[in-house]
Amino acid sequence: MSFNVFSMKSLMQMNIYFRIMLILFCFIISACKEKENYSFSFDNVEYIEKAKDAIKLSNPINVDLNIIGKTDFTIYEDLCLISGQNNGRTISVYQLPNFNYLGSYVHVGNGPGEVLFPPFVGSISIKQQPDGIHAYFLNLKGGIIDWNVTKSIEAKATIANTTDLRLPNDVVSGIYINDTSLLLKKINNDRDGQQRYIFSKGIENRSSQMEILNSIAIAKKGDGFMFNVLSSDYNYSAYNNKIVEASNFVNTINLYGYANDNSYKTVCLGDELDDINQICENGIEEFKRTCIDLKIYDKFFSVLYSGNYLYQRENSKIHPPILYIFNWDGKLLKEIHFEEYFDCFDIDVNNHVLYTLNTVTDELKVY
Repeated sequence: MSFNVFSMKSLMQMNIYFRIMLILFCFIISACKEKENYSFSFDNVEYIEKAKDAIKLSNPINVDLNIIGKTDFTIYEDLCLISGQNNGRTISVYQLPNFNYLGSYVHVGNGPGEVLFPPFVGSISIKQQPDGIHAYFLNLKGGIIDWNVTKSIEAKATIANTTDLRLPNDVVSGIYINDTSLLLKKINNDRDGQQRYIFSKGIENRSSQMEILNSIAIAKKGDGFMFNVLSSDYNYSAYNNKIVEASNFVNTINLYGYANDNSYKTVCLGDELDDINQICENGIEEFKRTCIDLKIYDKFFSVLYSGNYLYQRENSKIHPPILYIFNWDGKLLKEIHFEEYFDCFDIDVNNHVLYTLNTVTDELKVY
C-alpha cells in the first residue's frame, strides 16, 4: 500500500506559491482600484511644473471708476464691460484705452429684457452681428437675453430681448453657443457631481468626453456643498470648436472638442493629480481655490490660479495669483507672477495690455 505524503519541502513550496499568488492578487486588486477615476481628469494628462522662464509683473496703474461692488469684467475689441451696480443698472460699458464712459445697462427685474440676478460678464458670449455687437447670457427665469450693445450705446438705453431658447428648470449655469444651442450644467440628483450637456432644440446631447467628466462623482454625499469640488469655470471657443473647463478646487484643466472628435486632454497644474475623495475627507476647511478666472481668445486661453484657502486662516497670508497662458493644444506658453492679489483679469490682445480686478478692494488696475 502506498501513500501520497507531502514532504516538508513540498509544503514549503506550496506555501511560497500561495504567498506569491496572494501578493499578485492584491496587486491586481490595487491596480484596479488605482484605475478608478478619483481625479477630475481624462486619461490623457500633461503635467505642468513651475516654468523656468516665468516672468513677474509689478507697478500697475490704478483705474478710478464710479462703480460700486465690481464683480467681474470682460473686454471685447475696444469695449470694457464691467459688472457692478451703477444707478440701478448692472453692466457699465467703457471705451478703451481711456475708459470713456458709454453708459450703464441691463436692469434687475421681471420685465422684458430684465434679469433676475446680475450677470457675470466674464461668462457672457459676445458676438459681432450685422447690426452691431451683441451680448448673450442666461436669464434663470427662463431664456437667453440677447443684448444689442451697439444700439444700446447709441440709444443710451438697454436694447434687449429674450430669445426663443428656453432653459430646463434644473440649469445652474450655461454658455450661449449659437441661436439653437447652449452649453449647460446641472447638479446630479444625488448631489454628488455635475452634468454638462449641449441643449439644442429641446434635446440634451452629451459627447463621449462629456460623459467621462459627468461620470466622476464624489464619495461623500448629502452635505449640499461637497459636489462643488467638481465645479469649474468653463467656456466654448467657436474659433477652435473646443470647450475648456478650469477646475475651481482641484488642479486640473480639461480640454475637449465640441463634438465626438476624440480630441481631449487634461492639463495638471503640478506633478500629481489632486485626489477628489481625499479633498472631501479633509473637509471644506481644507478647500483651496485653484482656478479663479478663465478667459478665452482665438489663439490661446488663460487661467488665473489662486492656491489660497477658500476659508482663509487667521493671520495667514493671501498669496498673489499666477496667470497661466496656454495654446488650444494645452501647451503652456507663459507663466506670469504678480506682487499683489487680484481675482479677475482680461487681456486687450490688440494693444497687449493686461487688466486686473480685486473684487474685495474694488481696485481695477492696468499692466
